[in-house]
Order: sequence, then C-alpha cells, then structure tokens
Amino acid sequence: MDSQDNEEISGYVDLFVSVIICFPEVITIKYNRDNGKITINFILKDYSEINCFEASLATLEKAMSVYYCREHYVTEPFFEIDVNIVNDYAILECQRDMATLTRSEISFIVELFRSAFLEHMVMEAVDSEEEGKYHWFDSEADSISAETKHLKHDDETIGNKILVCREAGKVLVFINS
Repeated sequence: MDSQDNEEISGYVDLFVSVIICFPEVITIKYNRDNGKITINFILKDYSEINCFEASLATLEKAMSVYYCREHYVTEPFFEIDVNIVNDYAILECQRDMATLTRSEISFIVELFRSAFLEHMVMEAVDSEEEGKYHWFDSEADSISAETKHLKHDDETIGNKILVCREAGKVLVFINS
C-alpha cells in the first residue's frame, strides 16, 4: 500500500469521524465501496410512542426529494431509509450513494432526523476535547464534496468497507469490516 492510498483512506476516515463527533445523534457510519453507498445510522428509543412514525419517515424522504430539487440535481440521487425494530428501539439506516454526497447534505439529513425524532434519539455525550479537534464547517469544508475522496487500493490489503462508530465515549474506526 502506498502513501497515496493511506491519504485517501485517511480522508474518508476524517470525514466520517467528524460526522460522528459533531453529530451525537449519529450512531454509526458505514461505507461500502462495492456498492458505493454510505449508511448513516440513528437509534430511537420508545419508538412505539412516536405519533405517526411511518408518516414521519415518509415526510423525511419527501423532504430529501425537495432538497435534491432545490440543489438542482439533474437526477435524484439514491436515498433510502430502512427501519429495523429491536424490542422498543428502532434502528434507522439512512442509505445514500456516496458519489454526490456533500457535507451540507449530511448536515441537512441529521437536522431532519433531529427535528422529527429528537425526544426519542439515543445519543452519547461527546468529549469536549475531541470535539474541538473537528470543525464540521470551515471556510472550505462546506464546498468540499465527499466525492473528492476516492478509495484506490489493493482490495486484499485494505478491503472495501469502512465502519465508524461511537463506543463508551470513544470513536472507533474499522476498515474491511
């Protein structure tokens, strides 16, 4: 593996870690190079108490369609919300293709979920020392598209998947999970 591969993987990891640290609502982020999709996961507690849960999810998907229209996408990107129920918890998997994803869209997605489900979101406190190391928006960050990060690597050496999650106040990164 050469230094260029390390830099490119480091770019993805930095992006995903900054999302995890800056948005405590996000539980995990998964990126699968094989299908080009990123999955942002949220967990809701007591989801059965949410009025019109299915309607809220449909509203989120509709809001994303409006967002894509306002951002002048020629074709609407892939966006899907899958729900997995475990006891009284709902795991929401927001899946999006990585090719045209931007930082501002990630912020918009998190804000949509926050506004719809804030009372029910499972969140872990972030260490303030770590939070200071990552700035979600700065002079150039808003204009940086996630597509500027391209994984080029030997599949046997690195693999095709990145998983970033929060565990006991720490951010964990797994490659080829």
